[in-house]
Amino acid sequence: MKYMKQIISMIVITLLMGCSTDKEVANTEGTDSLAQTTTVPPAQKVGWYIRLNAKTTSLEDNGTVLGYLEGAMDGKDRYDSKALSAYGLYTTVYHEEYNEKEYRTDYRRYAKAGDKTDIWIIKVHSGDPLADVTLTWDGITFVLKNAEGNYEEEHQNDAPELEHMKVVDITTGEEIPVSNNSMGISFNMNGSQERTFKWMILKDE
Repeated sequence: MKYMKQIISMIVITLLMGCSTDKEVANTEGTDSLAQTTTVPPAQKVGWYIRLNAKTTSLEDNGTVLGYLEGAMDGKDRYDSKALSAYGLYTTVYHEEYNEKEYRTDYRRYAKAGDKTDIWIIKVHSGDPLADVTLTWDGITFVLKNAEGNYEEEHQNDAPELEHMKVVDITTGEEIPVSNNSMGISFNMNGSQERTFKWMILKDE
């Protein structure tokens, strides 16, 4: 009888352990299922911008931005910020077709890299007509929209979008790839207070 009680006790313990294991598995499966149903979708890319930086030995300006943005138009809109009166060293995006021609920000209609051709005319202004200037750009910053509708930014030093872009020096005709290996151009104002460049996005053929 004593041994029978021990055997029964062992069977009960074994059954309880089995039930506990089954419950743990069920709970784990339920947790996994819940995690799957509550997974937050990744933020979606809705734009990008590039910030230009002009610098001499004593002055620096990084207030000019160009890019693409969801909701923006290719023409003049609320995403284009007019340049205020300035002096010294500064850059602008130039629009010959507008009454007010110089802007500090210029966003265009959002499209994937290579889907369309675009050109921004960039003016570098210097109060010193003999200044040595370096015009640089620090990679690209993406604008992301998350599931809650909030916006985030993600900066990258290199990205496929940059491979579609180049800068053209109107004075010399030099073409500079916009890529991780070439992030700027240096030049002298050569007696002028203004120097013009073209920032180009090339469409896939």
